[in-house]
Amino acid sequence: MAITTKNFKTKLSGFVKSSLSQRDNLQELVLFAVDHAKVNNDEFTLLTNIMEATLEIKSIRTTVLKDYIKAHVTNLEFGKNKAGAYMFKKSKKGVDCVYTEMTTPWYDHASPANKATEIDVIKRTESTINSMVKALEKGTVKAGHQQHAKNLIAALGEFLKNTAV
Repeated sequence: MAITTKNFKTKLSGFVKSSLSQRDNLQELVLFAVDHAKVNNDEFTLLTNIMEATLEIKSIRTTVLKDYIKAHVTNLEFGKNKAGAYMFKKSKKGVDCVYTEMTTPWYDHASPANKATEIDVIKRTESTINSMVKALEKGTVKAGHQQHAKNLIAALGEFLKNTAV
């Protein structure tokens, strides 16, 4: 069916509903696969199947999903095997995996990669000054921007002088 002004909102609403349903369906699959691994002596084939499938779906945040699973199963890694295929496996052989209850859904998991990192403003300023000084020395500052770079270096240098850490 072609999208028209009349059916646009209905189509959009259906899209949102379907997306929300799919992420909950994925949660059910993950819960089942983790339980399967726990009951079957750390057999991770179903978890690997899930990750393989989600890698093909660009709208799924696979890094968050992987980190969510690893946060609930210790001694677990996801990487390539000798044949080059991705898979879940124990990080250390002979060490038991510990399974913790999944009380929140995967899509609400905040992986370390998605957390904002703290910025050291002083170091960043010093680095910016050094980069611009080197660029001026090498002559790699965009034509017509040399004076702007010099002014910025001076202003940032003044900022550093007046900043008590």
